[in-house]
Amino acid sequence: MSGPQDDDFDDEDGIEEELERHYEALRGFVYDYIDENDVPDDIMAALLNDLALEMRKVAYVLDTEKPSVGGLKLMLDRTKSDLEGAIRRHKKEAEEFMAGMQEAMLEAKDRLEEELEQLEALDLDNDDEDEPAPGKAGGKATKVAAANDDDAEDDDLDDDFEDEEDDSEEDAESDDEDDAPAGETSAPEESKKDKTDKDKTK
Repeated sequence: MSGPQDDDFDDEDGIEEELERHYEALRGFVYDYIDENDVPDDIMAALLNDLALEMRKVAYVLDTEKPSVGGLKLMLDRTKSDLEGAIRRHKKEAEEFMAGMQEAMLEAKDRLEEELEQLEALDLDNDDEDEPAPGKAGGKATKVAAANDDDAEDDDLDDDFEDEEDDSEEDAESDDEDDAPAGETSAPEESKKDKTDKDKTK
């Protein structure tokens, strides 16, 4: 844990563990806020610096019996000294920090690749389940289409049967006309014959 006031608590028992707990909790809150609101890290760091100075000023006024402007400025000078000490400490930890960050980034990359592979495998499984098995109906739509085809075939058979009946009736009528007696003639033919006989008589 790195903080501007670490050195103030080095000699007190158990204070390091308490500060570490507070530090980790506060860091979690800050990074959650960054993720939820998409705030750039450098802007958040500047905001936290201003917030730290403001908290120092508020603490000075509340904790001092007779606060004054001069006393506030002296307190800010001490705060500057604390910050410079924290910066020197962070410089000493730069190599360790970079190694830890590189390791964390590699682990995050590996986890991301693993998650992507799992998603791709899941998509392939879903595609296989969606494809109909050979020789089997491909769902409700296929069954409805097949039923419609059967109805169409039945209609075609009915039409063919009706056409055959009509042809049979026509053939029967033709046969009846052929079987009529030779002496029997139709009405128009008889009228023509009578007219011819009358003309001869005249």
